[in-house]
Amino acid sequence: ERFGVDAWRIDYRLLRDGQERHGAARFVDMRVHDRAIPPVDGFHYAIAAGMLTRPNVDPAAAEALTWGVRAMGATQVRGDWHWGAVQPMPETWRFDHLDQYMERLERHGLEPQVLLSYNNRWAATDVQRSSGDMRDWLFAPPDLALWEAYVVRLAERYGDRVRFWEVWNEPDLWNFWQGDTQQYIDLLRLSYRVIHELDP
Repeated sequence: ERFGVDAWRIDYRLLRDGQERHGAARFVDMRVHDRAIPPVDGFHYAIAAGMLTRPNVDPAAAEALTWGVRAMGATQVRGDWHWGAVQPMPETWRFDHLDQYMERLERHGLEPQVLLSYNNRWAATDVQRSSGDMRDWLFAPPDLALWEAYVVRLAERYGDRVRFWEVWNEPDLWNFWQGDTQQYIDLLRLSYRVIHELDP
């Protein structure tokens, strides 16, 4: 059903294994014109595009999405810099995907907003790792000494190109942070100190 200019509503019925589910979804078909929208001085509009920072992102898809972000008038991209993707093993550091991400943003005139996230599976406790639910280790408070090494590496490598650092995503929600308030404050203070020491 069309209910406005390029605005649509889809009513759907899903059938699976004898179960039936009904619902509706609305969307707008936005026509993007190949023109630069001039930035407004002092105003920053950021779009969260976590897929752009994934290690195995398709380069063509990433390029198209980055172009779309810029065409919409954004000046910044908020991207998740997952600890597990940067340090997949205790002695292994990987920056190629973030180097490509930063180069892509710079090519399109966009600025990164870095989201430092989440716990690393190998750094979690044995109990957390043995859980059948990855959220039990992914969103658990990390070991601060190990987390500090992760923040140091990123701040050393990218600090002069990043103005905005965010520590964890929505720690006020139980499904993203499974620690208490003080544990998050400790994490935030540590990250703040490290980043400012390396990039005043």
